[in-house]
Amino acid sequence: MTTSQPTVCAYCGTDQGLFQAEHVIPRCLWEADRPGHMLTVPACGPCNHGYGRDEEYFRTVLVALTGQGSHPQVNQLLGGKVRRALKRNPRLREDMTRNVRPMPRRSPGGLFAGVRLGFELDVKRFYRGVEKTVRGLFAYKSGRPLAPSTAVRIYEGNGFWETPGFQSLLEEMSEPAGVGDDVFSCRCARYSVDPEWSAWLLIYYQTQGFFAWTEPLGSSHEIAGEDTGIRDRGIASRLATNSNIVDPEGS
Repeated sequence: MTTSQPTVCAYCGTDQGLFQAEHVIPRCLWEADRPGHMLTVPACGPCNHGYGRDEEYFRTVLVALTGQGSHPQVNQLLGGKVRRALKRNPRLREDMTRNVRPMPRRSPGGLFAGVRLGFELDVKRFYRGVEKTVRGLFAYKSGRPLAPSTAVRIYEGNGFWETPGFQSLLEEMSEPAGVGDDVFSCRCARYSVDPEWSAWLLIYYQTQGFFAWTEPLGSSHEIAGEDTGIRDRGIASRLATNSNIVDPEGS
């Protein structure tokens, strides 16, 4: 529903123009039977359109990463919305088949388990879906958007998750919270001295996890270096010490 009621965009902070109620967790992650408690925040037209352009790609990649048989909603999406989207959208088909090649499969213990087809992932585009959720959750809980100068840094599950710094932070995070089912859940913690610093663990379809933190750019604590690999230097102690735990659902 479109409204001209004075407010601010949860994503960029503008108070100009018309606003729409934007779903923090994309509705397209469900084939049907969405929970009744779907979080929404106000979004301006440009943010609504900008993030919306990448949601179909985000959903399709997420479903592909999860795989057939891993979750009931994923199974339904593969035979429903995802299949229809690939059929009608030539750009999506091209994106999902770019540089398709055989890739090794590994067992949980690291042993070779055969090969499977893989494709070239547009990481920046895919991570915009995760960033949108983080910014939306922050605004929903805080009642204000993150500052435009605050970056959202995102990392997928890998060896970093096993480091002592991350495990220490995980102990300080809120208990998992979702929207009524197991398609999405998250945990978070915020630094009480500077609330622009926050840490988030997002889980989709019970299997695909992403760790993100919000970081004011230009601060004396900004982590230096390129956005590759994992650099948890200082962030765990900064957030885990004197942290203010928040529930993403606001309960």
